[in-house]
Amino acid sequence: MESESVLDTYFETSWDPGFEANRWIVVSRVGPMLWVYQRPDLFKKRFYQTMHHIPVTDWDLKWDFQLLNGLCVGSVNLDIRIQPTVEYARQHLQALPDLSVHVQSSMEKLLKESVQAELENIEKGRWLNKGLESIEVEIVDLVNELLVIHEVQCRSRCQIQANFKQLSSEQLQELSGHFQRHAVYLDLLKVNNQLQAHHADQQYQLEQLNHQQKLQHKQGEIEQLKAAEELRLQHDRDLTKALIAELAEEERRHTIKRKSHGRQREDDVKHEMTLKEMETDALQRDQELRLKAAKQKELLLQREVELLKLEEQKRKLQEALDAYDALD
Repeated sequence: MESESVLDTYFETSWDPGFEANRWIVVSRVGPMLWVYQRPDLFKKRFYQTMHHIPVTDWDLKWDFQLLNGLCVGSVNLDIRIQPTVEYARQHLQALPDLSVHVQSSMEKLLKESVQAELENIEKGRWLNKGLESIEVEIVDLVNELLVIHEVQCRSRCQIQANFKQLSSEQLQELSGHFQRHAVYLDLLKVNNQLQAHHADQQYQLEQLNHQQKLQHKQGEIEQLKAAEELRLQHDRDLTKALIAELAEEERRHTIKRKSHGRQREDDVKHEMTLKEMETDALQRDQELRLKAAKQKELLLQREVELLKLEEQKRKLQEALDAYDALD
């Protein structure tokens, strides 16, 4: 919409609301003393302090209007983004923490009345050839100024839609006593007829463009189908070649496998025989070790018996010596 581009340019060049994404206020109460200030950096909250977040809030206002004794009917759509200042919080502590709700409830009536007064400019007819953009910009200025005066930072957008009734010749005759309104309405009819003719021309061009685009689209679809069919055929040819090559490779591997299978069987038999020989050797060595251990055990027992005999002989000899000494 052309009015939106005009307003977007206005917003980008003329208005900086100064919003803060992380705005907090601190309320300090010590007895009867009260301080309200913006939260500083590296702030540490004390027991006598409370903190409140003041976010940026979207506020939409929309209402209908009638002008020129009902000849003109329309609607106003205000898209407002607001953020109360610290000063607003000081003035309205009772509204914490919902300051944005308080702004909307307290300012809505004032904004509507002020905007409605600005809408009276529509009756002057000066916007017929230039459109409603200038009035929308004036309303945006008005809304921004009113909110800023009340310590509310804001960014506003306004969109007005206005329509005029078609009157019969009898109804036009009734307006003969209201020359200004009659002249405005005649200007409206003239502009409306021009707009309708322009719209009809645009509609015809749009239909022609759509028809041309449909033809181009159909041609493009046909070309795409042809290309897709060619790709499919080429894919089938490539797939067939790949399958033939794969079958040939499989046959080659199978032939090699048949040749190597005999050698593998011989290797397996040799390996099994080697394992059996190793197992037999291990069993034989185990038996030899067991036999050797048994012999060593038997030899140890014999030596222990001989040792016991020697001990017994020694004991008897000692007893004989002791008896001989006793006779002396």
